[in-house]
Amino acid sequence: MAISDHIERVRQNLREGRYHSEAAVSQGIVLPTLHELGWPVFNTSIVIPEYSIEGRRVDYALCHPESHPVVFIEVKKVGLSDGADRQLFEYAFMLGVPMAILTDGQEWSSIFLASRVVTMSAGFTKLISRARSL
Repeated sequence: MAISDHIERVRQNLREGRYHSEAAVSQGIVLPTLHELGWPVFNTSIVIPEYSIEGRRVDYALCHPESHPVVFIEVKKVGLSDGADRQLFEYAFMLGVPMAILTDGQEWSSIFLASRVVTMSAGFTKLISRARSL
């Protein structure tokens, strides 16, 4: 399926109110989007769910190379992402992770920590450009 088809399907499902929880957003939007962008969502050394940080967790850490996070993703229920960005972005900065994304499936907020530069894979570059269009 083309990414544009995937995005249109997500938009339609959002209009129909099909994502009733954070888990539904995660399973129905975030993981399929990562898959469409070429991330191996079933490889838990690359797409790490429930990544622990000082006794807390980030929903996903995208890694390149394996087990080395380059993106943190925090997922919230549709309409409930307000106020969750500060802590996520602080974690990313503290651990030197160059990008953090907060999403409720409908809105995608990202921050790039310019002082942290890494070589990025094609999948990571696609994620950056596609996340803006979601």
